[in-house]
Amino acid sequence: MKIIKPILFTLTGALALASAGSMAQTDTEMEVITVTYRAPIDYALYVYNTEMSAIHSLEVEQGIVELARNQSLEAISNMAQLTQGSLAELADNKDIITVGLSQAAE
Repeated sequence: MKIIKPILFTLTGALALASAGSMAQTDTEMEVITVTYRAPIDYALYVYNTEMSAIHSLEVEQGIVELARNQSLEAISNMAQLTQGSLAELADNKDIITVGLSQAAE
């Protein structure tokens, strides 16, 4: 029994190494993590610049949305004015309406 325990531990260790070796062969590339140490003032400037850049991007996006909304409202009001003007002209000139209706009937 004394001889079997060392052999058993040796076989178990060999199997563990073999399985670890086969895993290492499949993953040949290791992940590399680069750490940059900064002075406190450098880190504070980095965070400040990052936040200001994010705020600027958000303001630009909001400005584009506001500009598009204003242009759409202006186009709607222009269209409403044109439509009201043309409807008023058509109401005043009933001959055009009757001619249009008679041509459509033919």
